[in-house]
Order: sequence, then C-alpha cells, then structure tokens
Amino acid sequence: GLAAAQAGEINQRITLRLHHLQGFVLAAERVLQDPNTQPVDAAILVQQGVLEVYDAFPTEFGTLNADIVRAAGDTEASREQLTQRINAAKAEIARASGALQADAAITVARLVDISTGLYQLVIQQDFVDPIEYQHSMGAALAAQAALREAQADLRRRDAAAYAEASREVDRFVALWRQATAPEAPTPYNQLLAQGSRIRFALSPYL
Repeated sequence: GLAAAQAGEINQRITLRLHHLQGFVLAAERVLQDPNTQPVDAAILVQQGVLEVYDAFPTEFGTLNADIVRAAGDTEASREQLTQRINAAKAEIARASGALQADAAITVARLVDISTGLYQLVIQQDFVDPIEYQHSMGAALAAQAALREAQADLRRRDAAAYAEASREVDRFVALWRQATAPEAPTPYNQLLAQGSRIRFALSPYL
C-alpha cells in the first residue's frame, strides 16, 4: 500500500537524479567527440553536473559511487583519459539506476521538462548562453538514453508507442545541432512544441 507507493516515489526521484547527472556526462561526451573543443571543456561540464545535481542532494543517488563520476571532471586529463573516465561514469550511473524499479516513461517526460526549462534561458535578448545550451542538451541526451535503456520493457507494454516516442525523442535531441552553442540556436518555441510531441507519444504509458 502506502509504503510501497512511497518507495516507488523515492525510486522514481533517485532515478531522475541519476539520469539528470548522466545528462552532464553525456553532454561532456558529445563535447569531447567534437574536434573543435578542448578536453577541459568536457571535464568542466562533468564538474558542473556534480556541483548542480549531485552535491545538492548527495544522499539521493542510491548506491552511486560519485568518485567515479568526479574522476571524469579532471581538467588535467587528456582526451583519451577523459574518454575512458566518461565511459566508466556512464557505466556506474547505469549500474546504480539499474538497481532501482522506476517507470522510464515518467523519467523521460521529466527529463524533457528539465531540458525545455533550461533551454528557456539559452536565447537571451542580446546573447546566447553557452552553458545553459549544454546543460539543456545534456538533459535531452539523458531522456534519449533513459528511453533506450527501458526499450525491452516499454516495447512489451506498447510497441507502437515506443517506436513513436523514440522517433520524437531523437528529433528533440537533433534540435541541438552541435555540441557548443551556435550563433542562432533552435528557437525555444520549436523545442517546446517537440517536447509536447514526446509527452503525447508517451501518453499510453503515463
């Protein structure tokens, strides 16, 4: 009854936090794969994720070994070292979230909300905010990853809904055309509209 519902809510919240943190790691990975960036740019993104997501609620990350994630934020590391550390951080977050029972459709919908919320801050009147651009991109990448991780379960529940949600999430991620903020990023209303399409696609699960 109530205890199970509360446990479910806690698992859901921890899963969202883990995936939000994972978003910063995935954004860092995308930055690292761009030959025009420096490894330090990727490391700083991981540091920002640890600071903003993990350090705010360190007890709400299940069994996560945060040191493995922190290691991917080493600004002295080479591109090769960071690639290995980012892979280790991704594996550790996946392990910690895999141990929890949570509804992936809810996680994906909330990550899309986080992403669109952050994106509101990207296009200012006279400048583009490069940090919020990457943070919102990270949450979008995390939504995509969360959907893929739960593919077997979601397909079993509704194969057509999964295919549709998957298409719409991929289109959402494609709105960040590059790893660093361009001079003219995708307009916010386009992002918001695509977020609504994802929510509609996920509606059979929610």
